[in-house]
Parts: sequence; C-alpha cells; structure tokens
Amino acid sequence: MSIPRGWERLQAAGNIHNLHLAAGTASGPYRQDLPFMDSDLYKWLEAVGWLVSNEDVDPSTRADLEGRVDEAVELLANAQQPDGYLNSYFQVARPGERFVDLDWGHELYCAGHLIQAAVAHNRATGRTDLLDIATRMADLVETSFGTAPGLIDGLDGHPEIETALVELYRTTGEERYLRRAQYFIDRRGHGLLGDGRRDGSTFGPRYWQDHTPVRGATTVAGHAVRQLYLLAGVVDVYAETGEHALSMPPNGSGRRWWPP
Repeated sequence: MSIPRGWERLQAAGNIHNLHLAAGTASGPYRQDLPFMDSDLYKWLEAVGWLVSNEDVDPSTRADLEGRVDEAVELLANAQQPDGYLNSYFQVARPGERFVDLDWGHELYCAGHLIQAAVAHNRATGRTDLLDIATRMADLVETSFGTAPGLIDGLDGHPEIETALVELYRTTGEERYLRRAQYFIDRRGHGLLGDGRRDGSTFGPRYWQDHTPVRGATTVAGHAVRQLYLLAGVVDVYAETGEHALSMPPNGSGRRWWPP
C-alpha cells in the first residue's frame, strides 16, 4: 500500500526536514523551495487517520502508522510558534513575511490541510493532540482575517481553508469558524488578489476565481484544482447555513447547482 510508505517518501522529499528546520532540530537549507511542502504531510496524516479507523488494517501496519503519527504530532508541536502560526516555508525561507504573499504563498491552503488532518485524526482516534495544534492555527487565522479595522481583508490564492474551517466547526461546535469560512467565500471575486503576474506571465483574476463574486458566477473558471476546492467550501457552507444564494445559479432558472 502507498500510505505506509508515505512517511519515508516525505523524508526523502524534504518535507519532514523542513519542519525540523522550523522546530530548530535540524540545520541546512530549506528543501525544494516550494511554499506548499507542509501540506503533503498533512494530506498523509489525514489519509492515515481514515485508514486506521478501518478495523481490517493489519495490526503491525496500524502500530507502525500510529508511531509515525506520534512522531509527526510532536514535530508539529515543536515547530508551531507561540501564537499558533505554523508554516515551515515562511518560518524558515521567508521569515517576517507571514500573510503577505497571499496570492502564491499557500499559507491558508496549508492551514486548511492541517485542520482536515486533525479532524480526521480526532474522529478516528478520539485524541486531541493534533486537533489542538490545528485549532491554534485556526484561531490565529480567525482573529487575523476579516473586514474589521486592524484585520487582514484578504484570502488565499488557493482555496482550501473554507471547507476546512467548516469541518472544524462541525467537530468543535465553534460558530466563529463557520463565520470565517463564510467570510472567505464572501470576499472571493472582489479583487483582493493580485493580477496573477508571476515570472513574467499574467494569469489574470479568473485563474484563482477572483473575477466575479461566488454568488454571481455562472461558469467554472481558472485553475481547475482551485475551483474544485472553492466549490467544496461553498457546498460545505451551504450545507450548514442553507443559504439559498449559494445553491442557485444567478440567472433565476430555478435549477440548483447541487442537491440540497
């Protein structure tokens, strides 16, 4: 199976090394120089969470995976900053630039995958150690972003935090996470992201679905994965709020984008 081999692949690719750099337990350069390296570990942790909840998993495989998860949780706890911030790329490769490069930095994308990994781990095991780490990061996001004075009125170029915050709301019952997910959906399409310029190329606002507000969109557009993550978040918010405008196309045809 690929999941049991995931830890060694993450070791080989440098994902684990980068987090050790953030924790101060390793030295050397940041590996790969990509802003989304942490998310690979979080996706693996989420997959492990769902796998170990299966009673048919071989006991030796389960024990090995649980040991690796313990190691990962300890590493993440050591790497996390006192205010809850956790992102090895910006902690090591670009210190002092948190929440500055929202267009391309993938900070909230990584935070979202951390949250989803923690939710899966909690649901599978009942433990809260990884959930505590993710909640501290979510709390920082929740108190840092918004339209109130002093907050960052912005969103990540790569959606993911939206659906993750809804899942955290479902797990904790804290409505502030649902409200912040709504905020990120509400602000998409209002020109908060840049014009898509990178390495001499111009992708434009459609690339990251920032060309029109979500409730006014009549077609999908731009980067396919980003669009899919955004729609997942929209569906999750609609599922919890029942907001009519998130389920109906703006042309008034009466046909839902998705079932209620």
